[in-house]
Amino acid sequence: MEKQIYIQCRQHSAVQEGKVRLKDLGEVFSDKTEWAAKAKTMTVCSLQKPGDRAVMSSLFLIEKIKALIPECEVVNLGEASVIVEWEPERKQNIWKLAFICLIVFFGTAFTIMAFHNDVDIRGIFEHVYQLSGAAAPEGMGVLEVSYCIGLFVGITVFFNHLGKRKTRNDPTPVQVSMYTYEQNINQSIMDAADREGEEKNG
Repeated sequence: MEKQIYIQCRQHSAVQEGKVRLKDLGEVFSDKTEWAAKAKTMTVCSLQKPGDRAVMSSLFLIEKIKALIPECEVVNLGEASVIVEWEPERKQNIWKLAFICLIVFFGTAFTIMAFHNDVDIRGIFEHVYQLSGAAAPEGMGVLEVSYCIGLFVGITVFFNHLGKRKTRNDPTPVQVSMYTYEQNINQSIMDAADREGEEKNG
């Protein structure tokens, strides 16, 4: 075990500079602390400009470590291929955020209104009033108010989010969808790099 170096790389990593070191890709461990320190600071590739990315196989990383420390045995506990991307510095744009919020708000409102129009929600409420023996009100009635409150509570419970607080500790449906989306994107990038021969292999 003393001759082993363990690496556990993430599927996707982001860096803030062009020089990519092994520690930027994940965890590195060895009983020989000097080996681990050398491997962590080892440069595995260089990116030219913000926005560039590279796809590397675990065999490529193992070859780089073996070239640096020939007497070690490298054990990969992470991904078979990894993506590293130089993320440009992001600046907060309050106007862009406000614009997106307005688009989402009015788009959602229009969708809900279109759905209610399709199912004739007003007619349904009038029918319920008739069945209960009450006269349908001219404006907002008990059913309409209760429906609006129930709609808000139902959306909040389903999306498991209220402001910065979660109603449960489970991931929200949006987080699950984003995770699935990121997994699909990463897999597509690796497949494309493999087809085009851009993946760095050992």
